[in-house]
Amino acid sequence: MGSGRVFTDVKEAGGASCFLFLQAELLLATGGTPQLRQPKLFSASLRDFLSCCLQTNEEWRWSAKELLQHQFITSVKSVSSLVPLIISVKKRKEEERL
Repeated sequence: MGSGRVFTDVKEAGGASCFLFLQAELLLATGGTPQLRQPKLFSASLRDFLSCCLQTNEEWRWSAKELLQHQFITSVKSVSSLVPLIISVKKRKEEERL
């Protein structure tokens, strides 16, 4: 699980994404796997994906390459499919303000 080396500078560690990765590794090592507060609100596919990401045992945790092949990632629709949803939410928020 990492080199055990403590980075004092985010740039030295490879930037913010590397810092977040190290922070996530530390949380897994010290606090165990985080739990969703309301798991039934999320799809089985997302719950499985998170389980693969958040394994406390490194040998069981999927690699980035494996995660990119997970059904949750490969079944994603194009970003443009979100446009109607975003417009709908914006419209609803505007109506609530009136």
